[in-house]
Amino acid sequence: MIIEQLQNPNYKDRHREVNGIVIHSMSEYIDGKFANDFLAGIGLSAHYLISPKGEVYECVDPDFAAYHAGVSEWEGQKYLNTSYIGVEVLVEGDNSYAEFLDKINQSEAFKAIQYTSCRWLIGWLKMQYPKITDKRIVRHSDVSGPSIRPDDPKFDPGKGFNFRSIISSDNFVTKKPTIQ
Repeated sequence: MIIEQLQNPNYKDRHREVNGIVIHSMSEYIDGKFANDFLAGIGLSAHYLISPKGEVYECVDPDFAAYHAGVSEWEGQKYLNTSYIGVEVLVEGDNSYAEFLDKINQSEAFKAIQYTSCRWLIGWLKMQYPKITDKRIVRHSDVSGPSIRPDDPKFDPGKGFNFRSIISSDNFVTKKPTIQ
């Protein structure tokens, strides 16, 4: 597996150990901008992006805190940016927000190769950060949904995303990546 490095200037020092992963989804392009460029332009970031072709991009080194979860809570811990790694699974195309919300509820929005890359990335991250457990691999909607953010709930990665398939430990691939 190859990780291609991109740059996103929106990050800060971590003051907590990495102990989890938040799985997100977003459009591959928004208003003609690639996802990482769009996020950078609005002051947000993710550690990793997984393209519809299964390519893995590192945008922020996971030893730093990216701005991906916002108002969030899991297991009594708030503001998960400080200790969780953010992974965006990209939905193919240049989608409006309404189109994106519709697509993430369809299983066809997510490709088999994306699940393979996601399982591989999770396995590799679990080797690097042993406090990450299956219980701490969560969906953005789990940690920033209506009960946490009633005025701005998050719905990603969506009902179409087969979350169970990425947290089954026996599916993890753990070979060290090549970084370009």
